[in-house]
Amino acid sequence: MYLTVPAAYIKTKDNQLKKNPDKRIREVIDLVFSKFREYGTMRQVYKWLLDERIEIPIVSNGKGERGIGWKFPSTNTILRILDNPIYAGAYVYGRTKTVVEFKDGRKRLRKGIRKEQKDWDVLILDHHEGYITWEQYQYNIDTLAQNTNKKRPVVKGSVRGGEALLGGLLRCGHCGRKLFVRYQGRNGSHKRYHCSSKQDSKGEKACVSFGGLRVDRAVTAQLFEVLSPIGLEASVKAIKKINDKSKAVRRQRELELEQARYEALRAKRQYNAVDPDNRLVAATLEKDWNDALVKVTELEKEIGALTKIAPPLSIEEENEIRELSQDLPRVWNHPCSSPDLKKRIIRTVIKEIVVYLKDQKIRLTIHWEGGEHTELEVLKNKSGESPLRTDVETKKIISELARIMPDKHIVAFLNRIGKSKLKASHWQNKSL
Repeated sequence: MYLTVPAAYIKTKDNQLKKNPDKRIREVIDLVFSKFREYGTMRQVYKWLLDERIEIPIVSNGKGERGIGWKFPSTNTILRILDNPIYAGAYVYGRTKTVVEFKDGRKRLRKGIRKEQKDWDVLILDHHEGYITWEQYQYNIDTLAQNTNKKRPVVKGSVRGGEALLGGLLRCGHCGRKLFVRYQGRNGSHKRYHCSSKQDSKGEKACVSFGGLRVDRAVTAQLFEVLSPIGLEASVKAIKKINDKSKAVRRQRELELEQARYEALRAKRQYNAVDPDNRLVAATLEKDWNDALVKVTELEKEIGALTKIAPPLSIEEENEIRELSQDLPRVWNHPCSSPDLKKRIIRTVIKEIVVYLKDQKIRLTIHWEGGEHTELEVLKNKSGESPLRTDVETKKIISELARIMPDKHIVAFLNRIGKSKLKASHWQNKSL
């Protein structure tokens, strides 16, 4: 038997659990789970909810009847929703334990220590109606565990900042440890993957250490080959995602407005029912009514503004997305395509990459999520060599073209002949 249940559920008189009949509560819980499937990290879900000013229902178990309030979420609030098996329709008892420790000759109790799932005292599946399936719950728990950056030598870790696309996915084929990312150079623009197995050993080199630019490009090229056949399907999903994003926010505002109108109507009835001679009570109820009406007006204006700011995609915009889906490299290299988005795409299809270093060659074995694997070979930079160094032929081309055309036309020409990666200094001095 549950002593307390979250706002998403209610207990019936015969101690059965049912979803809360409040539509706003049910839909915001569904929204949390859908956003976690989209973003893959609890913190990104938390940030999105705050950015869109979407509140979460909170239970207040004080004296008397159970009350439910609405507050902006904390990371702990989101974690409790994602981590609780009650949302998967399961009854669970005994997920934690108390450990007795002796320190400095004194006994101490450590409460709330998590048990492994196989050690739970009671687990009854399909006990009540869930918001997600048990399989989805297991996937969410595994994703949360993989996102634990404190355990990065063991797990992938969550998507972190920086330009390196493969952080957390690379494993050293010589010692089995994870590779870490280091950023070097004056502005930290040069990324480098580095095995830390011997970093504490004096005088010993790391098993594997190499620049990240060529490897990122090679893996990205392989990714394009895998994803290109499903580009059209991805574009359809992208269109749906763009439209659903604006709909999700607007829907929450509409549910909030519906509740605000009810609160205003109730405040009006209470004001009309009070004795006019009881001025203190009448004044308080009149203020509550006015406040409720102000909230209704604000929400109506906000919903109207949302419709103008984020209208559904037009037919022309949908066709443009479909055309872009057939040219994945163009979308990938678009200025609006952020490194975080690219990392999430890579992590969706790649499970792990094992790296070997031999004879100035980096050998990569890509393990895809579907169970297949691909082997690549990338030349390692020689000491002092940079893949961004512009060759002599390109320097001559730039010098000649600089006499007859502006920079933007030179860039377009170089892109057409496949020479688009140049050092910034060559544009500062085109008379090379």
